[in-house]
Amino acid sequence: MKLPEWTHSIQFRLVLGFAALLATCLFAVSVWATYSTRIAIKEYGENVERFEEEKARKLLQEVFDYSEDLAQLQNSVQQIGRLMELRVAVVDPNGFVVADSHEFPTNFEGKYQKQDERFDKKFALRTMPITLGKEFVGQVIFSEQGRKNRFPLRLWLGAKDQLPPSSKDVTQPLTIPESKSVVLDESKRYAESLAVQDQFEEHAADSADAVVMISDAVNELSVEPQLSALQNEFQKSLLISGIAAGIAGILITAFFTRRALAPVRDLTVAAQRLGKGDLEHRVQAKHRGEIGQLATTFNAMALELESAETRRRRLTADIAHELRTPLTNIRGYLEAIKDGVVEPEDQTIDTLHQETLHLSRLVEDLRILAVADAGALKLDKHADRVETVVQNVVRAFKPRAIESSIEIVCEIPEVVPLVDIDRTRMTQVVHNLVENAIAHSPARAEVGVRIGVTDDAKHVRISITDQGDGIPDEEIDHIFDQFYRVDASRARSTGGAGLGLTIAKRLVEAHDGHINADSVPNQGSTFTITIPSSSSQPHPE
Repeated sequence: MKLPEWTHSIQFRLVLGFAALLATCLFAVSVWATYSTRIAIKEYGENVERFEEEKARKLLQEVFDYSEDLAQLQNSVQQIGRLMELRVAVVDPNGFVVADSHEFPTNFEGKYQKQDERFDKKFALRTMPITLGKEFVGQVIFSEQGRKNRFPLRLWLGAKDQLPPSSKDVTQPLTIPESKSVVLDESKRYAESLAVQDQFEEHAADSADAVVMISDAVNELSVEPQLSALQNEFQKSLLISGIAAGIAGILITAFFTRRALAPVRDLTVAAQRLGKGDLEHRVQAKHRGEIGQLATTFNAMALELESAETRRRRLTADIAHELRTPLTNIRGYLEAIKDGVVEPEDQTIDTLHQETLHLSRLVEDLRILAVADAGALKLDKHADRVETVVQNVVRAFKPRAIESSIEIVCEIPEVVPLVDIDRTRMTQVVHNLVENAIAHSPARAEVGVRIGVTDDAKHVRISITDQGDGIPDEEIDHIFDQFYRVDASRARSTGGAGLGLTIAKRLVEAHDGHINADSVPNQGSTFTITIPSSSSQPHPE
């Protein structure tokens, strides 16, 4: 199944990763909180139960201190059992159960039962003593047995001379008619039955007093609600808060990731527009950090592409212009000769030859540039004397300099290290620079050609200086561009096609060197070539 495109976005992956991390953290926290809460609640519940059992024992001890009869604790045991939701019983020293919150103390035969007969051994029993002074007279039992089956508790009423047996005389039988039974749905009705029945007139006063005591004292016994309900509420609250926190976290993450990735989306749009040819489009580089650096780099790339496109268009126009001029001249002369307007004299043929040579040089220059830009320019380099190259070029331009009333000054030190050069190509570089210096220098000016060596003798410098009009500061960074000329008119009298300096730069860079230009308006310009020497020691003469 192919997933939607938006599932592959960075924002979706960030939100999904954060959601997974958040869910894992919440799950771990909820598991630990539930586990620790369960243990804490269990311990708290056990402490509460022990505390309540101790309070119940004290309450029964007070009632016993009043009546001094364990059998009189039945009503109190029944109320306490109902409040604590436990089975509470009182056992005398002989092991007979004389009071039980869940069953009437005597059986159908009117006899008390032993503790082992009444309580199942699979239920744990917790016991606390009842004393009379310092004498042990019985114990209170707390059990989980039958806690869900507390009612109805039947009180059997007999004749006047058949009172319920006392714990002091447990062997005396008791006959209880089936017809005389009272169902005690509430503990209070037990006291009321004792008070209103004729059979228990002798015990009415004591029973009423015991009921009053229980009614006052039972208010002190406060049983906490089931702790499981508290745990359930806590887990429910934890679940709700976890879900709410997860949703809020995802929304907040989505909001901030959307804002954080907004520059990326802007860059995507800008790249798409750039790919369609809109080279003037830029992105706002107002963000800091990596995104801001990426935006700045993108704008620099777009600016460079725009500049390259401008140069490409200008280069196309320049090539067309430079090729059109000699071709137009050649075509014009040939048509004139064909029409008989011009005779094919030596002067006409010489003119056609000069135009053809100019066209050939232009094509060759373009070829050299294309090969150099492709990194395929091959040089026949070997250790050679650069001063010999300079002297040959200066010697070749002497007649032209004299004709133009220009003096060429050549300064060469006595010791110059050898350099690894292609003599033909380096001669072409120096030739172009000297030719430009003579062309841009006025009459009676001086053109300086000097060779220097760096202090460490690892590089050799060749500088050509003229005394012309100089190069404006805003144009000096472009003079090595293809077809770039300070004189925009492109007159043949003021220079060539504008490829000489470009070719010179490519050839110098092919020799692992570099060339730069310094100029002062109205004072002249200096072009300096720096190339590495082949040896750190100078060449001996």
